[in-house]
Amino acid sequence: MEKKRRSFWGRRTIRRGRQTQEAGFSVVEFTIAMTMTIVLMAVTVNVFQGVMQRAALEGRKDDARADGRLILKRLEHNMRLIGLMAPLDVDGDSNDINTDVTGEIWTDLVRDDFEYAIDDELVFTSDYDNDGNTETVRIWRNALDLHETVWEWSRDSIIWDAPVDRVLARNVERLIFRFFDRYGNTVPTTLSYGGGGTILPLTAPLTSGERQLVVEVELILILRSDFEDKQRTYNTMFPDGSETCDGYQRFWLTTRTRGRNLALG
Repeated sequence: MEKKRRSFWGRRTIRRGRQTQEAGFSVVEFTIAMTMTIVLMAVTVNVFQGVMQRAALEGRKDDARADGRLILKRLEHNMRLIGLMAPLDVDGDSNDINTDVTGEIWTDLVRDDFEYAIDDELVFTSDYDNDGNTETVRIWRNALDLHETVWEWSRDSIIWDAPVDRVLARNVERLIFRFFDRYGNTVPTTLSYGGGGTILPLTAPLTSGERQLVVEVELILILRSDFEDKQRTYNTMFPDGSETCDGYQRFWLTTRTRGRNLALG
C-alpha cells in the first residue's frame, strides 16, 4: 500500500515537472516570437520612413523643376517683347522717352532696346507687361536669388520712376545669357573658349554697336535643390568649365528667344 502511494505521488510529481517544463518552453518561445515581431516591425517602419522621405525629396525636386519652368516661361515672354515701346511713349509728344535710366553703369543718356548686356545680366526696355507703359527691366542674380528690377517711364514727370525690385526665384546657381545676330552668329563674334569647348565668361559687357546687332538671346538657368541629399552625390559641370560635387542636385533650363520688335541688326 505504501509503495502504491509513493508510486502515485511519484507519477504526480513527474507530471507536474513535465507541465512546468512545458510551460517554461512556452514562455521562452513567446518571448522569442515577440522579440522577432518587434524587430520586424522596427525594420518595416524604418523602410517605410525611408521610402516616404525619398518620395518627399523627389516631390520637392519635381516642384523645383516646375517652378523653374514657370520662371523660364516668364523670362522668355519678357525677352520676346524687347524693343516693344508703349505707343504713347513714341507718338511724337513732348513726354516721349528721350533718355535712359540715370545713375546706372549703363547710363549714356540714350534709350536703347538693350541698355546693358553681359553673360550674367541683361537690361532692356519694352512694355513687357503690356500695361501701356514702357519699362526698363534688369534681370540679374544676387547669390542664389534671381532678381527683376523695373523702372517705369512717367509721362507726367518725364523721368523714370524709382526702381521696384522683386525676387523671381530662389536657389538659382547660374544665370547665363548668350547673344546672337540675325545670322545666328554669336555676339561678340569672337568668344573665349576653354578646354572641352566650354565658353568662358565675357570680360566686358557688349558695346553699343554689339548690342544693336543682337536679335536673339539664349538664356540658361541652373537651379539648385534647396536641400542637400545626404545619401547621394551629384557631379555638375558648368558651361564655363567649373564643376562641383556635392549632395545638391542641379536642374538645367534653357531657351533661345528672338525679339519680335528688334531691328534685324
